[in-house]
Amino acid sequence: MHQKFLKEIKKLHWVYQWAGNWPLLDSIRQRDAAYEKEFRRLCGDVPRRELFLFRGETETVYHAQEEYDRLDRFLLRRFDRDPGFLVRTVADYRTRVNADLIALRAVRRINVATLSRASLAKLFIKALEHHSYNPTIDIYDWYIERLFTPLLEKDLQQRLGARGTPDRISEYLHALVTPHEQSGIWKERQQFFNIIRWIRRKKEALRAAQREIACNEVCTRFKVLGKLFRAYMHAYVWMPVLVNNPPHTEETVWKEITDYCISGKPLIVEAKRLGDIYDPEAIHRSKRIMRDLHISGRTRHMILGLRRMAFLRTEDYVVMSESSYCLIPLYTEVARRIGLSYAELKHFLPEEILNLLRAGKRVPKKELQQRISLTCLFSVKGGNYLFTGEEARAVEKVVLTQLKERAKKGSVLQGTPIYHGVVRGKARVAHTPVEASRIRKGEILVVASASAGFVPFLRKATGIIAEFGGLTSHPAIISRELRIPTIVGVRGATVVLKNGDRVEVDAEKGIVRKI
Repeated sequence: MHQKFLKEIKKLHWVYQWAGNWPLLDSIRQRDAAYEKEFRRLCGDVPRRELFLFRGETETVYHAQEEYDRLDRFLLRRFDRDPGFLVRTVADYRTRVNADLIALRAVRRINVATLSRASLAKLFIKALEHHSYNPTIDIYDWYIERLFTPLLEKDLQQRLGARGTPDRISEYLHALVTPHEQSGIWKERQQFFNIIRWIRRKKEALRAAQREIACNEVCTRFKVLGKLFRAYMHAYVWMPVLVNNPPHTEETVWKEITDYCISGKPLIVEAKRLGDIYDPEAIHRSKRIMRDLHISGRTRHMILGLRRMAFLRTEDYVVMSESSYCLIPLYTEVARRIGLSYAELKHFLPEEILNLLRAGKRVPKKELQQRISLTCLFSVKGGNYLFTGEEARAVEKVVLTQLKERAKKGSVLQGTPIYHGVVRGKARVAHTPVEASRIRKGEILVVASASAGFVPFLRKATGIIAEFGGLTSHPAIISRELRIPTIVGVRGATVVLKNGDRVEVDAEKGIVRKI
């Protein structure tokens, strides 16, 4: 590693941003020329310094505080000049993603096994061109939510404080920014629930499902059920993919259906993001709040913008899932040509893949193992620099050491309470969904930030502590839904607290204590 990169990394103030199920290829394919052009249109410039660490299939992202500061200044100046830009910049979202999806569906229909290496390389490039806009919007949404949610929170605190009801801030903020549109996830769940409703109305079909009789046998016996099931599979086989999960199979969908039939649990959408649930009553409630608080002007524009971003943060995950599903045959064939599996391909950059494919070369096994173990990608001033092995570990050490030095010391930490209450238990510190999956009954889950992959484990927690995130983050949404005492914005939590520490979450006062 050239020492100038290490010096550049050391002098920046790194902030943990996110961890999730995103290998190198899935993460970096969006940061091409088209992505940079679109991001400049939205944010004035692209982030000049970002750092990504990849272990296996898990990506951890760090941003430089200097980049946040620069982008925040640009976005605030733009909002001061034109508060309506928040909604207007994404007004053509549906038109653009639909065009990309049409192109990617066409890619999936191609018999890629018959293509020459040169033709396969051209198709690979073409496919990536239709995979830039939606991920750009996903990151743009995140920047807007991160910057403007605290500003709206401050505005509401002043309004509610003047009325003597400051404790209702979380409730009001959640209501105001909850989307008013039906997302793809909501529509998918309704079609899925329709299958279960039909089964529950037919005693013989219900008994067959409860006995876990094979899907084909039951669908052959009950023609209407077979039609409903096939229609669902045709429409939503791709829904679980996101970027790195397998698509639905008849077996996985039928297993979920039989689980509902055996348990009898209610047909309620389990929210991961604000846009997952469509609730007409929530829409009426938000309109009443707007009237009651006399909200207009800049504050109204802020609410409409954040509401739109909350919807797109759900919808762009749906688009990513279908887009990634469409690329599975292409990626599988490209991987075969260079001596890799579909999963192994994702540990390499697009340009590396293209070079290997065009040259007819295969990836050395040693290089593959190094990539899987730990890969560091430092994106700086328009260039991407890749490090593995000892070099990657050196970069990781610099960042983690800096974060530890900046963490708060002592036994008391503070943040913003979301769902109130006081609980005690052992800490389960998790930076990835895999670590979070080890949570045990009675434990308090401590996360830096939480992607959708954390949600099943957030649901199991007795209490939640989040280092980053606000009132519209995943931990906040889950805590309100399941009434779990939760505090967010607890800086230094994942450094100060260790697995097994006895902690108290006082979500009345927003205080975390070691006990």
